[in-house]
Amino acid sequence: MENLLLGPRARRAILACTYTDPAREYHLRELVRLTGLAPRSVQQEIERLVAAELLAERRYGNRRYLRANSHHPLFRPVQEIVLKTDGLADVLRKALAGAPIEWAVVYGSIAGGTATGGSDIDLLVVGSVSLREAVSRLRTAQDTLGREIVPMVWTPARGRRADRSGDGARTARTNVVALAGSATAALTSATPSNKRPQISDRARPRRRRAAASRRRET
Repeated sequence: MENLLLGPRARRAILACTYTDPAREYHLRELVRLTGLAPRSVQQEIERLVAAELLAERRYGNRRYLRANSHHPLFRPVQEIVLKTDGLADVLRKALAGAPIEWAVVYGSIAGGTATGGSDIDLLVVGSVSLREAVSRLRTAQDTLGREIVPMVWTPARGRRADRSGDGARTARTNVVALAGSATAALTSATPSNKRPQISDRARPRRRRAAASRRRET
């Protein structure tokens, strides 16, 4: 089956591997294994993608290594399509399907296109799902994507407070991949900052009481 933007299945599968993890090099047999497609189909699409300069290649002896060409002018648009379709987004949506979630987004270096080979996947989830259930659901997705997934879970009340904050300037600067729910809330709340989102506001009074106790002791 063809996708109007990315083409046939083999091409989409190769782009999903290489553009989801652009810092990584793959050899032909590895792409065949990861995509589950026939070697000939993978080879044909690799030739087309190399000719179009969407894939960069490096040869070492008899081995041919391939990676996303991050210098191509269409690198970022192609990566955005991949992340939202056959790549990361679809894998995470399937993992979270059926969970009591109001909205969820990927943010950070993956969404912003600045990830390195060691970058993890920052995932913010709002709903009544527990952190334990989210981690359990994401275990297979983590193996599929080959990156550690770091979920942060907010309660619906915390998510609604973030939605009402509505900081337009921060929203304009945000790079996220929306997985489910309200894009407005997701964009506003997931803006990267020096402070990472907290799983629950209920921890804050305990921290304040502990700080006050330490001041009394001194």
